[in-house]
Amino acid sequence: MTDTLVAEINRTGLHSLEVPEAFETDDTFVVELRNRGESTHVHLHLDDALSSVARLDATNHYVRSGDARRVRVEVGGDGIDRTGSLKIVTAHGAQTRYVTVGIDTTVSEVRVDPDLGTPRDPEPGDRSRTPTR
Repeated sequence: MTDTLVAEINRTGLHSLEVPEAFETDDTFVVELRNRGESTHVHLHLDDALSSVARLDATNHYVRSGDARRVRVEVGGDGIDRTGSLKIVTAHGAQTRYVTVGIDTTVSEVRVDPDLGTPRDPEPGDRSRTPTR
């Protein structure tokens, strides 16, 4: 499942913009632009730190009144541990917000008990482990 960062546009008034202060993910994610009021333009920008590991297909988006637009942010590679800012601008610069985005795709090491590889003797009456002839 893809993580979703929600940006509420025009919810509390004309040109209002509400976003979380921070967002964390370990893979490609979606910025969902939810417009609760008048149609508007939204500009998205990844700072240098984020743009080195993630990309947007398009930065400028027109969101109709009462509509929502989902913008995919592609994160590439394994072993990425990066924090940067996503800039969200509405109404041709009337409102600007920054979301601190943390990306961590490092693979955690899973330790397996060596005893898991040792076969156990079947319990008496357990036919599921009895070899067939």
